[in-house]
Amino acid sequence: MRKSLITFLLATIWLTGWSTSDSICVSSIEIQGNHKTKSFIILRELSFDTSTLLSKASLVSHHIPRSTANLKNLNLFNTIKITYTVKNDCAAIDIMVTEKWYVWPIPFVEFADRNFNQWQQFDFNTNRTNFGLYLFKYNQFGRNHTVKLTLGSGYTRAFGLEYRAPYINDKKTIGFDVDTRWIRNREIQYDLLGNREQFHRNDDSDQIEQYRFNVGVNYRPKLYGRHRISAGIHNVFVSDYTLDSLNVDYLFSGTDYQGIRLGYQYQYDKRNNRLFPLLGTYGNIGIEWHGAQDNSYLTLTGNYTRFGSLFPQVNRLKAAFQVVGEYRTAKNLPYFFDRILGYNNVVRGYELYAFTGQGFALIKPELRWMLLQERIFNWKWPVLGNYQKMAAESYFSAFMDFGVVAGSDENELLGYGFGINTLLYLDKVFRFEYSWNHWGEAGLKVHFKQAF
Repeated sequence: MRKSLITFLLATIWLTGWSTSDSICVSSIEIQGNHKTKSFIILRELSFDTSTLLSKASLVSHHIPRSTANLKNLNLFNTIKITYTVKNDCAAIDIMVTEKWYVWPIPFVEFADRNFNQWQQFDFNTNRTNFGLYLFKYNQFGRNHTVKLTLGSGYTRAFGLEYRAPYINDKKTIGFDVDTRWIRNREIQYDLLGNREQFHRNDDSDQIEQYRFNVGVNYRPKLYGRHRISAGIHNVFVSDYTLDSLNVDYLFSGTDYQGIRLGYQYQYDKRNNRLFPLLGTYGNIGIEWHGAQDNSYLTLTGNYTRFGSLFPQVNRLKAAFQVVGEYRTAKNLPYFFDRILGYNNVVRGYELYAFTGQGFALIKPELRWMLLQERIFNWKWPVLGNYQKMAAESYFSAFMDFGVVAGSDENELLGYGFGINTLLYLDKVFRFEYSWNHWGEAGLKVHFKQAF
């Protein structure tokens, strides 16, 4: 009886404190500027709704910044502004967005190598470029669906078709994506020598041909967690010359590989901007089964990344930290499947190198000093339309990357340096870094995506 009375009194005190004048309700949410985007796509990303009771302090310090960050991560808008007015202890929320252009027929010319710095080692050889047409249709039906068509020629001849739908149910929790692509090359990267890729080219015939088809189902019950189940097929065909004269262990057996894969991944994403994160947390764990004829193995992956202020009283100083790893249950995989580091994951300072092995682990600490906090610039050129307002931000970084590769002769890597990172229009990243590696090599590196 005494415990029940104490519990009742504490609950009464808490409720009384919550109902003070500092508490407000969200009475309305008005959205402007979404000429194509359905309102429910925007409302889905807010950390509050019209039934939410919250404090003024949390509205300003948490809910508005957090909801703005969530809307940035949709990659649908050039500018986002959330304001509020309070009357009679109720807040009226106003959301103003500037939409991007959603149809992009883009002729492209791009380097075909792993990164810009490797292409530089080939003296920017134009024979190592791809050209063609990307046709993007973002925000299809105003529901944030994406259609992408790729028609490519040059170094790589490619045809690709991709469709992504984040939600297909009324509760906006289930979505899917489909991706199919066909790729052919007359040059093949067949081995590593001194951790440098070796190439063979035959202008008269294809050296490698690939076909991929992947489908995934996503389940996002709340704002930040996402479950994904995926399946796919991957067919690879190489020339007889590749196996006879270049690398007999390029594939499992023979000149063709036909495999399937099944995977599951859980992802937690609470970054303020997934393309240029300064605050928040990202993590994922995954398992994937690869099967082909009598050969099968599992791939296990994990990633934990944290962004934040190093000292709250020094607003411009930020810190970032990442731990990422991958492990495969099979040893001595054929070369095509053995490449593990230097592709999707890179130790800075080793952009010109690639590594094979059964697994790897990376640790990436970084300090960041804000040179330009997010600012809106207004262009005077009327031809730019929705792009007259440009959001821009930039920071200086100092970093040190540690890497360990299992099953590699060069199994311990250390890269460090400093750089300048810039984001334009909320999605265009430019990264210039001067880095060193443990071999004493140094140089300027250029990238067009975030470090992590």
